[in-house]
This record gives sequence, structure tokens and C-alpha cells, in this order.
Amino acid sequence: MPTLIDDILALENQASAVVATAQAQAETIMQQAGHEVASARNALAAETAAKLTALETEINERCRNEEVRAEEDSRLAIANIERAASTAVQQQAAKIAAAFTQG
Repeated sequence: MPTLIDDILALENQASAVVATAQAQAETIMQQAGHEVASARNALAAETAAKLTALETEINERCRNEEVRAEEDSRLAIANIERAASTAVQQQAAKIAAAFTQG
């Protein structure tokens, strides 16, 4: 009978050792998974930051181009207004001169 008890105790000790080993392996796997998740999170954050920087650069460039175009359009519009105003003044002066010469 003592050998049966000894065998059972030995099996129980082996089972405990297997469980302890499995727990240690599970802990290692959890730590590795945590590192992989952190690494993936950092990579995603870096990729997102790079994309945002590229998008910001593109938008700033578009805004600068639009600003240049708007300034040029404004200059052209002002030049057209000044020409039209000058022409209108000359036409009015001609009408006034014509009215005095006819009268």
C-alpha cells in the first residue's frame, strides 16, 4: 500500500510541476503578446503621425497656391477696375467737353 500512495504523491508532484511549467509558459506568452501589442501600437502611431504630417504639408501647399491665385485674381480685378474707371472718367470728360462746345 505505501507504494501506491507514493505513486499517487509522485504523480501529484509531477502534475504540479507540469501546471507550474504551463503557468510560467503562459506568463511568458502574455509578456511577449504585451510587447507585440505595444510595438504594433507604436508602429501605428508613427505611421499615423507620418500620414498626418504629409497631409498637413499637402494642405499647406494647397493653401499657399490658392492664396497666390487669389492675390493674382485680386490684382487683375483691381487693374480692370482702374482701367474701367479711367476710361469712364475720360468718357465723361469727353461728354462734358462736347456739351460745352455744342452749347
